[in-house]
Amino acid sequence: MPHICWAGFGSKAGDPKEAISFYQEILRTHPESRPAPLARLRRGQGRITLNEDEAALSDLHTVVNELAAKKNLEWYKTEAVEGLKQASAALTDKGNFTGALEALEDEQTLIPDPPPEFFGRLANVFERRADQIEQTIAAAATSAEKNSREEQVRKLRTRAGDAYIALSRGLTLADDRGQGDAMWKGVELYDRAGAMPQSISAMETFVAQRPDDSETPDVLLRLGRAYQATGQFDKAINALQRNQFRYPQSLAASNRVCRWHRRLSPRGRGLIRRRRRS
Repeated sequence: MPHICWAGFGSKAGDPKEAISFYQEILRTHPESRPAPLARLRRGQGRITLNEDEAALSDLHTVVNELAAKKNLEWYKTEAVEGLKQASAALTDKGNFTGALEALEDEQTLIPDPPPEFFGRLANVFERRADQIEQTIAAAATSAEKNSREEQVRKLRTRAGDAYIALSRGLTLADDRGQGDAMWKGVELYDRAGAMPQSISAMETFVAQRPDDSETPDVLLRLGRAYQATGQFDKAINALQRNQFRYPQSLAASNRVCRWHRRLSPRGRGLIRRRRRS
């Protein structure tokens, strides 16, 4: 096979149509060659530039399947992952969030245990796709369609929350502030989606793993409110008491606990009084 001079995606010379023609010729004349997957990857990226997103995603999926099936192509994986990152970013920029999610899924197929930054990108796309669908709810033609779109928004926000929590876990040792920010973002999205069990689980994990973190009193207070909202009054009271006794100097314990206590249901207030007497 003759030497191939790659006219890479996004190069200065880059006329996308010309580049695609170049890659198609490689695929036509040397379909089983080692450079063929890379040619297909570049063609897919070029097709995104030309707004041929469906054909582009087909190319990207094929490349990922080839790399997964043929171990002798393993050395292309790094370049393929970088190409998929570029593709998902380009699709996100043009508002094709569904396509961007497909490219991200392909990326995770190649790297099943991706670095934390992957989950930040994934969360962003899920969140923006949810916002995109939410903007169409008012225009739904039927109540069934409206309900369907609302459910899609809830699911997407829950998935975004999952991704932010995964990002938070990935930053545990590397970036304390980033971990806390990602955790709060995930909890907020869970709350907006009505995904209370996931929200509670994320906060329980944070409190258990980081009892001395400056964010923990606020997390514990919010966890208590989540317990209250789900009728878990014993746990709500335990969270309140832990905040008062473990973090007496925190704003969460001193400024807001009293207001939260007043908002507890009569049953919750009764439980507190009985516990104090005992």
